[in-house]
Amino acid sequence: NVLDLHPKAIVYMGGINDFSNQPRGTAQTIGENVRLMLEQIRTRDPGVPVLVCEILPAGFVPFETVRGANAAVDKVIEGFPNAHRVKTYASFLKADGTQDKTLFVDGTHPNAAGYELWGAAVKDKVAELLQ
Repeated sequence: NVLDLHPKAIVYMGGINDFSNQPRGTAQTIGENVRLMLEQIRTRDPGVPVLVCEILPAGFVPFETVRGANAAVDKVIEGFPNAHRVKTYASFLKADGTQDKTLFVDGTHPNAAGYELWGAAVKDKVAELLQ
C-alpha cells in the first residue's frame, strides 16, 4: 500500500482505462472509484494531500464522456479537503478542442512530450501544496 511509505503527497492519474473494461465504466463508476480511494486515504492519513489529475482526452472515448467523468470526479473531491484537482485535460487539446494527437503514443497514453506537459502541471501543484 502506498500509504505504508508515508508519502508527503499522492498523485492520482486514472479513470481512462475504466472505459475499456467490461462492463464499461461510466462517469458515476469512475467518480465512485475515486471516492473509495479518497476515503481509504482519509482513514489512514487524513493530512496527506492527494492530487487528482483530470482524465486526459482519449481517441477511443467521446470527449463528452471524458468531460462527464471529470465533472463527476470534481464533485467527489469537493467532499475531501485534502484532495486537489490538477487541471490537465485542456493542455492535451488543440485550439479547435480536439485531442492533440502529437502528445500521445496511441491516442490514449502520453508520449514523452505528453508526459513532460503532464509532469509540469503536477510539479507546479505539488510545489504549491508543499510550500
